[in-house]
Amino acid sequence: MVAPPPTVRPDDPTRYGRPTARELIEAVREFLTEEVMASGDRRLAYQARVAGNALAIVARELAQEPVDHEGDDWTTLALAVRDRLTVANPRHLARS
Repeated sequence: MVAPPPTVRPDDPTRYGRPTARELIEAVREFLTEEVMASGDRRLAYQARVAGNALAIVARELAQEPVDHEGDDWTTLALAVRDRLTVANPRHLARS
């Protein structure tokens, strides 16, 4: 079974104004791939390609809805720490 594609969030220019984060990322990415990589310096072109790929990853992450993971709140974290301390050293919790 193939998983459905993730929901893509649209840009929200009302939140921080224009240009949006994705527009800024795309502008820098275009500069790196079209200007810097075309400079003829192979080392610099490689570094620009790596940086452009990193920006593409960030843009994809911005485009997706955040996913809550189990334990993404302070109460769950505190309980997990307590449980680990109970197993590792039960006397530690008796002191508090």
